Amino acid sequence: MSRHSNPVFGPTLPTADSAEGLTYLIQTQLGYVPKDWQVEAALSLLYGKDTFVTVATGGGKTTLVHASILAVRALKRKRIMALLVLPSRVLAEEQVSIARRKGIRAEAIHRTAILAASRLSPRRDLFREAMDGRFDLVTICPEMLDSPAFHTFITNPTVQATLGFVFVDEVHLAKQLGGPGGFRPAYAKIGDLRNRLSSQDVVWGAWTATCPRSDRLDIQKLLGFEPGHTNDISLPVDRGNIKYITQFLKHPLTGIAFPEVSYLLPPSITTGSDIRHILVYCETIDLVMRLAQWLVSRLPNDLENRAQLIMPFHSMMSEPYQKRVLGSFNRKEVRILVTTALMEVGLDVQTNAVLALSGCLTLGSLLQWLGRGGRSGEASIGIACFADWMREENSLDLFGDAEYGGKKAMAPSVLSERRAKRAKADTALVQFANSAPDCAHKIVVETYGGSTFSPLADCCSACFPDQSLYEVNGQWEAQDRVEAARTHQISRLNTDHRALNKEELASATLQLNNWKVKRWAEKLGSRRSIFGPVQLLPNVDLKRLAEKLPLVTTFERFGCVMEGWKSLEEEGDQLWKCARQIMDSIVAECEKDKAVKAAATAKKQASKKKKKSSESAEVTARLRLQRAAGQV
Repeated sequence: MSRHSNPVFGPTLPTADSAEGLTYLIQTQLGYVPKDWQVEAALSLLYGKDTFVTVATGGGKTTLVHASILAVRALKRKRIMALLVLPSRVLAEEQVSIARRKGIRAEAIHRTAILAASRLSPRRDLFREAMDGRFDLVTICPEMLDSPAFHTFITNPTVQATLGFVFVDEVHLAKQLGGPGGFRPAYAKIGDLRNRLSSQDVVWGAWTATCPRSDRLDIQKLLGFEPGHTNDISLPVDRGNIKYITQFLKHPLTGIAFPEVSYLLPPSITTGSDIRHILVYCETIDLVMRLAQWLVSRLPNDLENRAQLIMPFHSMMSEPYQKRVLGSFNRKEVRILVTTALMEVGLDVQTNAVLALSGCLTLGSLLQWLGRGGRSGEASIGIACFADWMREENSLDLFGDAEYGGKKAMAPSVLSERRAKRAKADTALVQFANSAPDCAHKIVVETYGGSTFSPLADCCSACFPDQSLYEVNGQWEAQDRVEAARTHQISRLNTDHRALNKEELASATLQLNNWKVKRWAEKLGSRRSIFGPVQLLPNVDLKRLAEKLPLVTTFERFGCVMEGWKSLEEEGDQLWKCARQIMDSIVAECEKDKAVKAAATAKKQASKKKKKSSESAEVTARLRLQRAAGQV
């Protein structure tokens, strides 16, 4: 073990290329005690050996980047720059932010960042700054590797001489997205970067949380890792602190309501903290927006910060929005974050509950999602939803229950179609979905390897069935039936009044709003409130009353329309009087309009009659003259 004086370690401590020295460096500069595998992997990189790491989500892969850069700095090596390839711009920016907090000079270079830098005064050229040695770490997305600007950067002699590491995060995507049929072929070409480097001294590191044993060698080959010259570190990827819960959905996710996941919200909500803090993954942006809108519609209208409790998150939203919402979610101000695959690729989220609603084509992608939860080591739940065809058929499906007048057996064509779909699906994913009577964790260990499986307490819904989610769904179903009955009752109210036209509806809405503001001021007096008049009469209740105004011909009908309004008992009489006054004025105006129209019609008809009479007199006179002329 070498010992000599340097600015980091002093004269008596081992250097950073030893286990003891590297451990000391991580403790003092990164602020935590490294795990044995982290020290092993970082030393492997420092000694010039390509390193491939498979470890569970939240296992500490980022440490390898930071430790390697800080170690070469301490060792005063010439090759001090590192290139980190990441799946998304948001993740690239996040990794830069983390690295800077550790004292590492880092910059994310992507199209948006390049454009923004070019518009600054003075103008910045990010690749030029990187070539000038101003950064220790450059984060980049795979698609940028084929750009002319990157080619100029990577072929620059200074870069060729100072680049020491190429790191690839979420490397499982090289085959998942870059393989045949994948929508990001640039991932499969990352390994081509080796041919553009003039020196063999550049060391490669790659890591993932979900790489099946069967894919590991294929991915290493894509990146140019040579057998016998690669340190392949494989740790258990199963997360024992996550309880896996599987759910089969009976209905497609194509509508605007999602009653099968009603459990995302408690039936009774008084504050935002009553809502479970959870990350929800959806396959498409369209589904993200539909689900988020439906969940918001089920929140009480007067709930504080109602509009900020459930938020969508996807790649089409601006980066400032993404950063703001992600920060609010980690602070638990946003309670439910509904997102697309953007969140799958390593973004740091702090939650102990995840729901994967759709879109997971492999067990690996599902575990990436469920692994977003419980990263602090606390107990977490991971709910995996599957289409019903993923479910292996039981005796009721095969034979029915006709003897007791119950369920019919599935038709042979339906059975054949379901089985054909499962045959094409990822085998491990099908096994996970149908893990009972085996434990879901056992399926993970058998697929990805790791230590011998041993059952955990409350480990999954197969071993420890949990009916609480379905009980909440049942409570919501009961509430929905009551609401449906009320809506049906309103729709059947008999009235002679026509629906309000556009102008009348606007006038009624304005007058109801004026009543709300005036009544709120009377109740509040000199006091102040951050909620305003909407606390007295929420906008949704006001809108409903305005639209149904012609129906409320009695107070009983008014109560039916306004059922659920929290101030009905206290303020119902006052609002009822206002509603009738508005409706009476509309009716009076209608009668006035009718009278005016009737008078105009009568006048028009009288004019027509007079004109017709005049024309008839003229014709009669003309005929008389003609007859007289004939007689002459």
